Amino acid sequence: MNANAQLNDEKPADGRSDSNGELGLRIIFKDKIDGSVVPHGIRDDGGFLLFFPEVQKYDGQETRYNDEVLTQTNLAHFILGALMSA
Repeated sequence: MNANAQLNDEKPADGRSDSNGELGLRIIFKDKIDGSVVPHGIRDDGGFLLFFPEVQKYDGQETRYNDEVLTQTNLAHFILGALMSA
């Protein structure tokens, strides 16, 4: 793991609930050195079910990076909802 990143399965900074206690499903977020919080994967009590690809950040492309992180976060919540309803 990159020394500049930290994994957590806590709620993201905006306070949304990202877990389902009954099934143990939750989104795992990665805290980046630049202060952004991106989804890393979805797991249950048995381990990871899937991982999300790393969103690359380049100088001068902050808007693209923020859009991709938002899209990936929305996708993580969509997938989690689908898994919980299955």
